[in-house]
Parts: sequence; structure tokens; C-alpha cells
Amino acid sequence: MLAGITAVAFHPGVVNSNIGTGAAGITNLIYNTRLGRATMISNDKGAAPLVHLATLPDPHSVNGQYFNKMQANSRTSKQARDGDFGRKLWDHTESLLGASFSGTRGAGSA
Repeated sequence: MLAGITAVAFHPGVVNSNIGTGAAGITNLIYNTRLGRATMISNDKGAAPLVHLATLPDPHSVNGQYFNKMQANSRTSKQARDGDFGRKLWDHTESLLGASFSGTRGAGSA
């Protein structure tokens, strides 16, 4: 683990942003129609989880967790819990960056 580093993942919900610009098919219907946009949350509400998690007094208390619409969610995928995959991802990332993090390992390490 890297000292002082906290990793948290979150999904804010479907945000009324321009992420779907140029999309096709069902994604186009969701992101680029008045009806689709009416069901989305505002950019401010979409940013709220990031602001909340980034300003926690004790961010390490949520280290490694996944939040869905600000609810801690233990239903992560099998791949997310796969330590071997985590090690391979860590090694591949180091390779892409051309860096080594002094033998430290990510959350998936044994």
C-alpha cells in the first residue's frame, strides 16, 4: 500500500452531461433526447459524491470501497475481487508508465 494514498470508486448515477454527444443507438436515446435528459441528475448532484469522498475527515475509513449513488456497495464484480487479476493490472500499469512503485502493490495484492 502506498502511504497516504486512498482509492475509492463511485458511480454518481446518470448525469445530464455531454458524455453521450455523438452516441448512437440506445445510448443516443438516453443522452441526446429531451425525455432521456429529463431522467438524469444535474452536474452538481453528479459531482456531490466526489466532493464528499474527497473531503472526508478520515478518507482511509473508506479505502478500497465502491459507492453507488453515495451508498457503500459490497456487490463488486468477481473480477474486482480477483487478487491475481489485480496484480496483473498493477504490473501492466507499471509497465505502461515505465515506473516501479518500490515493490508496493495495489488493493488486489496478497
